[in-house]
Parts: sequence; structure tokens; C-alpha cells
Amino acid sequence: EFHGAHVWGVDSLVDVFTIVPLVIQGRQHSWLSVSFLRSWRLLKCYHRLEASGLFDDVSDLHRGMVLGLINFFTLVFTLAAAEFVLEVLGPIEGFEDSFITTTMGDISMWQMYYWMITTISTVGYGDFAPTNFMSRGFTAVAIGVGVV
Repeated sequence: EFHGAHVWGVDSLVDVFTIVPLVIQGRQHSWLSVSFLRSWRLLKCYHRLEASGLFDDVSDLHRGMVLGLINFFTLVFTLAAAEFVLEVLGPIEGFEDSFITTTMGDISMWQMYYWMITTISTVGYGDFAPTNFMSRGFTAVAIGVGVV
């Protein structure tokens, strides 16, 4: 039975944005592809396994572990592939950094967004560091707020 939801569902839209460009390219292969987005379908794998009855005799702990692993590997693969595509594309027009020279070095607002997220998440790569009293004070407050 036909349902319009199948045509405009997320699965169908992902197929359109990932398969159609491959068909248009023909035999020309390119590293630059968004077909990795299809990997998100792996998240449905658990629900299909559950519906098949395969997990009927499996404890809740083991079910949770399987679901956690599927979620983890899907997330890592999808984010790594997206980062790869963005790095291959290079700078996107309109999103270029405009740098300002400060005592912290040449910085931009995009770099500061990135830096603040890595700082609040406690990753802190050490690529930037505040160099004056007010900036250090603000960073200390931001870290406290981010941790809470």
C-alpha cells in the first residue's frame, strides 16, 4: 500500500541526496561524496534485530551494550566522514576566517567558537590561550559554566 510518508521520509531523502549524485557521476569515481550519510541507517539495525526475535533471550544489559556500540560506531563513522568531506572541500565562500592580530596570535571569530567549545568540553587542545587578565577571567567563568 502506498504511503506518502515513504516518499518524503528521511530514508528516501537520504537516498536522493546520496545515490542520485553517484548515478550522475557515472563511472567517474570521486572521494568527495555524501554517500556516507547512508550509514545512519545502521541505527535502525538494532530495532530490526529486536523485531526479529533474536534478542528474546538476551538480558537488558546486553541489549543496551549492543545498542550503545551500534550508536557509537555510527556516530564516529558519520562524523569522521563529514569532517573528511569538509576538509577536502576546503574553505567555503562566505565562511572564510578574517583574522585579527592580538597577543593571543592571529585569531578569528570562527576560531574562537571552536576554541570555546573545546575548552568547555574539557578537551582543550592548547592551540590558543588567553593572554590578558579579562580574557583569562572570562575563560575561567566559561569553563565553570560549561562543566556545570
